[in-house]
Amino acid sequence: MLELWDNEELLDRVNHTVQRLSRKKLPGANLADALKVIALVDLAWEEESSTRALTLPGLGAVCGVQSEDVLNIALRPLGREASIAQIGEMVIIRHPAIRDAIIDLMTEDELVRIGEVAGAAGGRLRLQRHSDHHVLTAMSRRLQGPVALKVAESAMKASHLLESGTTYLATCRDQGQRSVGLRYARGLAGHVNEFPDYVSSARGYYVEWSQHEAAAGYSDRALALCLFALSDEGGGRLSQNHVNFALSQLHKQARSLANPALRSEILRAVDGLNNVASFDARPSGGPTSTTIRSRVFALRQATQIFFTALPIEGAFGFQQLMKLLSQGA
Repeated sequence: MLELWDNEELLDRVNHTVQRLSRKKLPGANLADALKVIALVDLAWEEESSTRALTLPGLGAVCGVQSEDVLNIALRPLGREASIAQIGEMVIIRHPAIRDAIIDLMTEDELVRIGEVAGAAGGRLRLQRHSDHHVLTAMSRRLQGPVALKVAESAMKASHLLESGTTYLATCRDQGQRSVGLRYARGLAGHVNEFPDYVSSARGYYVEWSQHEAAAGYSDRALALCLFALSDEGGGRLSQNHVNFALSQLHKQARSLANPALRSEILRAVDGLNNVASFDARPSGGPTSTTIRSRVFALRQATQIFFTALPIEGAFGFQQLMKLLSQGA
C-alpha cells in the first residue's frame, strides 16, 4: 500500500484493505476498527506526531487484548495489510496519505462510532491509571464536532471518573454545546463526592462548571463556584495550578458584572491575590503572612454577596490557600 500513496488507486486499495480487515474479529474492535482508531488518533495529534500516537497498550485496549499479545494479534497483521509500523511504543501509519484515505472513507456517523471506540478504550486505560490513556482521552480537545463529543462522552462512561466528566464539560464548551454541558455539570453536583477521584479532581470540575454558568448568564453562580474551588471544602490538596486556574476565571467572571462598583472591588481583590500568588519566592523577601491574610480576607469580603450561590451550605474557609501562599513568604 505504501507504494501507492500518491496513486489514484490508493483510495480503492485502502477500501479493499478495510473490508478485508473487518472480517478479522477480536475480543474488542475488529482490525478494521483498530486501523480507523489509529488514523483518527494520528489526525488528532498531527501537529505532535513525533511524540503523540496510539501506543501498544492503547491498541490493546481498543482490540480487547493484553499488551503482551497485541504485537502478534493486531500489530503484525496491520503492518502486513495496512502499512502500520511500530516506533518504540508508538503505533503509526507510515504515510499521511494513507491516514487521509482511511478518514475520507468514513461517513460522519462512522467517524462518531470510531470516536466512541477510541474514547471507551481511553477511559478503560484511565480507570487502570495507565498513562497511555491521555492520547485517546485528550484527543476530544483536538477534534471537532460530534466525534469530539463522542470521544469525551465514551471516555467518561468507561472510566466513571470525575476527571473524565470534567474533560467532557470542557469538550462541550469547545464545541459550543454549553447547554448540554450545563445540564451535565448541575446534574453531577448532588453526588460529585461519590467519584473515586473526587479529592484530586473536584476543584477542576468546579471551575469548569463555572464557565458554563457564566456562558448561560449566571454570573453569581459562576463567581461562587470559582471561589468554592479555592476553599478548603472545594476538594483535596490545593495546588498552585488550582489557584492560578480559579483566579484567572474569577477575574474573567468579575469583568462581566454589571455593577461597576462591585466589579471594581472584586477585580482589585483578585489582582491583589494574584500578585501574592505569582510572587517569585526569594530568601530575602516575599509577602508577609499578614499581607497574605489581608489579601484573602479582601477577596472574601468582596465576594461575600455570592456566598448564597455556593454549592454547599455552612461555613467554609481558606486555610489551605493561605498556607500555600505562605510557603513563599
